[in-house]
Amino acid sequence: MNLNARIQEFKEFCRENKYKITSERIEILREVCSTRDHFDADDLLIKMKKKHRKVSRATIYRTLELLVEMRFLNRERLGGEQYLYECAGEDDNHYHCICKKCGEILEFTDEDVPRVLERRCKELGFAATHHNLKVFGTCKTCNSKNS
Repeated sequence: MNLNARIQEFKEFCRENKYKITSERIEILREVCSTRDHFDADDLLIKMKKKHRKVSRATIYRTLELLVEMRFLNRERLGGEQYLYECAGEDDNHYHCICKKCGEILEFTDEDVPRVLERRCKELGFAATHHNLKVFGTCKTCNSKNS
């Protein structure tokens, strides 16, 4: 979905749910849509301040919640205390390897994972709605430092 379509959908969502449509919220949406990496709310605040965009921390947190509710963003704890966000895409069947030493997040896809999970759920009589896979360990760089 292109940016203008997302902005229109966001405005409609705000109108329907009686949220204010502010220029700050639209700027947050623009910034989020231009970001391809994982980020937290503080990262977003710093990035916007560097671009001289005036927005409060509270507005960022509230807007991120709306974007998660709309399923424009995925929110997860990937090893740390804070939530990390990433843009929701057409294919959200990607997985994360998280380094417990440096915090690096490596993404991967594997077409076998959904099939294995579907088979296991069927065997258990479990009706899955979605799945999430996180693998914790140490990355190649941290592993080579220990050698």
